[in-house]
Parts: sequence; structure tokens; C-alpha cells
Amino acid sequence: MHVLNPTALCGTWRALLLGLLLAAAARAGAQAALPVVVTGGADQMIRVWDRAGRQAASFLAHDGAVLALAVTRDGRQIVSGGEDKTVKFWNAEDGLLETSLDAHAGSVACLHLSPSGALLATGGADHFVKIWNAATGRLVKALPGHSQPVRALAWSPDGRLLASAGNDRLIQVWTADGMLAGTIVNEEPVAGLGWSHAGQLVAAAIDGTLKAWRSGDYAVAARGRTGDRALSAAAVSPDGRLLATCSTEGRLRVVEIGASSFTPAAEASCQRAATALAWSADGSVLVAAVADRTLRYWSVRGLAPLAKVSSAAVAGALAVAPR
Repeated sequence: MHVLNPTALCGTWRALLLGLLLAAAARAGAQAALPVVVTGGADQMIRVWDRAGRQAASFLAHDGAVLALAVTRDGRQIVSGGEDKTVKFWNAEDGLLETSLDAHAGSVACLHLSPSGALLATGGADHFVKIWNAATGRLVKALPGHSQPVRALAWSPDGRLLASAGNDRLIQVWTADGMLAGTIVNEEPVAGLGWSHAGQLVAAAIDGTLKAWRSGDYAVAARGRTGDRALSAAAVSPDGRLLATCSTEGRLRVVEIGASSFTPAAEASCQRAATALAWSADGSVLVAAVADRTLRYWSVRGLAPLAKVSSAAVAGALAVAPR
């Protein structure tokens, strides 16, 4: 008869328990690595998702779809733009409305806070770009630079320039005080707009074309293609070194932005088209709002999946809290 060795048995259970604890710690670590995310959609709601990927809060925000979102640098306010033509500032802690602006004569399609947080740029279906004092809500400048709805905005890292892109295929570059600094005619409207670490303006067009333009003369410095027939979303990383895109077929790609080229870095699948993409403040996590009513998180290293969570509605607007 074989007799069990109590010491060996104890060691076996100890190893099993240690394995379980390590697995639990790994799961907790992955969850803790998630950024706080804010989403908005056609159901008029804003939802806040915590660092574990759980819905922590939700509130009715607009009389119509929520189309654009941002979070202030200190994380204390959520800024939203809606189909109801308004821009609203919300207390991020309790969801209470603090300020409401009658911003545009049409839907507010996009918005972007300046790097200092002092200025808010908004773009509307009324073809206008507007610059606001973010602290007081005072209109600083209204810029009639497009002949069709404005679809994307991007402040330069130093806050001196603002780029706007419209359905008219124009990309306008403005100074912070509202003077036109340059005009770019693109072949197609953009899916995303941003600035590189080298100070170049970067755009991903809806047909999958990637371009970077030199600041100053706005000559094309880099050109590439994702290999996709059409893009649904795109976003430049906070440090301006990476560009993420998602195709209408759900193919997620990350490319490195060079001074004269775009270099493929990683690929993954969203399974469905992403309606919006956003980066964590440190650029380590990429978040996608997907048409199947999910939020998906990837580590930027190899686009390793971190989490997938379900939402009650498709999120057309997405923002990541700065901390």
C-alpha cells in the first residue's frame, strides 16, 4: 500500500495556493492598469468606467446623442458636446451639471481642450470652429473656415496652433488667437487628426491614407497607407509617436510616426468597427469603443488584450481621464 507523504502533500497544496494567489494578483494587476474612461452615445447618456473596467456612474447628459467628450487636466470636469447643439461641463465626481453653453447652430461634432486646459475648441455641423475660455465659458473666437461640418480638432503640443478638419476635405491650421496659419487640401475627410513628436500635423483619412505635414509650410513630409479599404476611427498617442487606426471591418493597427515615414508596429482585431479610439495619458493603453456595444482595452506592447467590457449602448464618443 502506498502511503502519502504529509510533507509532500503540504508542499503540493502550498504550490497550488501560491499559483492561485499569483493568478489573482495578475488579474488584479491587469485591472488596475486600466485607465478611467468616459463614454457617450446615441442614448444621450454619459458613462464613467473605473480602473477595473466597471461602470461606476451614468447620467443623462444631452437632449440627443452625445457626440464628443473630453476630461479636464485635473480630472475634475467632463466636457461633452451633443446633437442638441450644446457644450456642457459636468462635475466628474457627482455628475452634476456645472455649465451649459449654446455652442453651435448645429450638432457639436468634436471638441478638444488645449494642453494648458485654458482653451476649449469645438467644431460643429454649422461649419464653424469656436474657441472658448474653458474656465468662464466665454466665446473667444468663432472661425468660419469650413464649407461643411467640422469632424476633427487637434491642438499642437505647445498650444500655439489648432488644426481643424471638415467634411469639405480641408484641414485648416489656426493660431491660438484665431488667425489662419495654413490650409491643406486633403483627398478625403479624416478619421483622426493629431500632432507628432516632431511637430508635424498627422492625419488618417477615411480611405486609409496616412499623411504628415511639416509645420510652417505644411508640405507633405510622410505618406503611407494602412492597407484598409476604409477607416472608422483613428487617434495619435499623447507623445505623438504612434498612430492607432481601426478599419470598418474591425482591424486595429498601430504605426510608428517617423519624420518621413509610417512604420507598422502592431495589429489586432476589434471584430467590429471601432466608433472611437483613445489613449491613456501615459500612452501605455489603447481603448476602443466598438460597434458591438463593448469597450476594449489593449496594452500598447504588441496590442496584447487587457479587457473587454459590455455597455448598454454603442459609444460614439470616448475620452480617457488624465489620471
